[in-house]
Amino acid sequence: AQNHFAEADENLTSASKTWSNLRYTYGQADVYVARGYFERQRGRRFQAMQWLDEAEKLCGQIENDALRKQMLDTINIERSAWDQ
Repeated sequence: AQNHFAEADENLTSASKTWSNLRYTYGQADVYVARGYFERQRGRRFQAMQWLDEAEKLCGQIENDALRKQMLDTINIERSAWDQ
């Protein structure tokens, strides 16, 4: 039984680290999108696109498919706002 508890504890620790990394990466991408938005409000397209490119690079590290797609959709919406 002791072995099962140790294994469960390791699995929980691993899952917790994965979740923590996911939250951090998604949060960082979200910050970059926000910076892109503020640059767009100032009319600075080049800087805005740089922030959105950085956010998109981070999406490669988001292991959860649904969250990665959500962030990519958010980035694309912000990019398309320049065309309106």
